[in-house]
Amino acid sequence: MKVTLEVGHGPYRDRDGSTGFEEGANGRGTTEYKEVTVMANIASRLLRDKGYEVDVLDPMDTLEAMGEYARGSDVFVSLHLNAFNGVTQGTEVLIHRNGTAEDEKFAQFLLDDLVSTLRLSDRGVKRQGLAVLLGVPLSVRAACLTESYFVDAVDAATARRYTEQAARAIVNGIDRYAISRGLNPKPPASPSPTPTPIPSPSPSPSFSETLTLVNVAKFYKGLPHQNAALEWLQQKIPSETFAEFARRWRQQ
Repeated sequence: MKVTLEVGHGPYRDRDGSTGFEEGANGRGTTEYKEVTVMANIASRLLRDKGYEVDVLDPMDTLEAMGEYARGSDVFVSLHLNAFNGVTQGTEVLIHRNGTAEDEKFAQFLLDDLVSTLRLSDRGVKRQGLAVLLGVPLSVRAACLTESYFVDAVDAATARRYTEQAARAIVNGIDRYAISRGLNPKPPASPSPTPTPIPSPSPSPSFSETLTLVNVAKFYKGLPHQNAALEWLQQKIPSETFAEFARRWRQQ
């Protein structure tokens, strides 16, 4: 199972192409970005120790584009901290306003562990039109954004303690979710291979019917080995079909 963790705030790119850096919410001697960076580092290490494949994202890009980096992952978690009036405290987890039932179930797993670990008030799972979640591909099973605590309501030492606890809670929530869905984080160990004679090369596969053109031109244009793919197609489909495919490919 693959997990993508996104570090909230930090370097960014606006829609107009300009770039910058933001610390997020300000705390008492620390910032949101500093704390969620620590949180991501701890959580990623613990997840890898459990056998999960983990990507940690902190690229300079737009929020809308950030979710696209999760392609190929099973779950996506954007790590954030809240701030309000220096007094309010609590934990909440957000999903996109059009999030799926699976998003909500995943968020609830994380919320339950965060609340039981941090012992802060339960502010629930909420829906909101978050750009970073809007960009997450539909191929990702579930996505959410955590607001583990209010960074402006505690001093720096307490914030760091909450950060470390939150990282462990998020890992536990992801792990419990994976188990509930039968997602094994680590493939079973393969037995030691028994030496076998090297087989003779297999004959090239034969096709019992002629391949026909389908609308996959855009897909093939995006492949790193698109030329090889086109050469393979040219060998397998009639010349007039290939000509039509190439015409569509050039127009993408």
